[in-house]
Amino acid sequence: HGGTQTWAPNALPEKVARRSAKALLTTSPDLGVRVVGGRMLGPNGNFIKVGFKYKHIIDTEEALVDILSAFLCTGALRATALAKIEEISNWLNGQSSFALYSSSLLLAYDTQKMNSCVVRLIDFANHQRIKSKEEDMSGCNVGFATLQRLLPVLHPVRRRPSMGLRCSSDGLSQPRSLVMHRRMPAGNAN
Repeated sequence: HGGTQTWAPNALPEKVARRSAKALLTTSPDLGVRVVGGRMLGPNGNFIKVGFKYKHIIDTEEALVDILSAFLCTGALRATALAKIEEISNWLNGQSSFALYSSSLLLAYDTQKMNSCVVRLIDFANHQRIKSKEEDMSGCNVGFATLQRLLPVLHPVRRRPSMGLRCSSDGLSQPRSLVMHRRMPAGNAN
């Protein structure tokens, strides 16, 4: 999930409290992005589930770099993901009609080919119409800036005992996917 605020300005105080508390357990307050969930190949060739939804919480920048490095495990995947994230970010920063609260980025690719990462902006249920960019309190730009800063400096893929993730070209044709969400620091809530 992405952005720094996942509730619309007119959200009930209970919803703001729930979402703020959830964000504090992740990288959302500091980086404007959190890993909601994803499937990755484990060391035994089986898929493992990662992310907040599966109780594998990514709560530091280092952990985010680790998961992105393991997930985007080839130069082609990293290059295509970065190009598409930049394209979506440019569109989002250039438009002033909508603020996207609690939207997500879906990153996916075919594990057999591993030559192109598909990146899609999804989850528009909590959008708000705005008249100017100044009305956009979503903080999506923070999450995109984080991803644009981190993707070019991901470390080479290596097995990490703490995560047990690896890149594989073993002929599995199942797609891998990772959903990221942008969040707002609690102190910036309206």
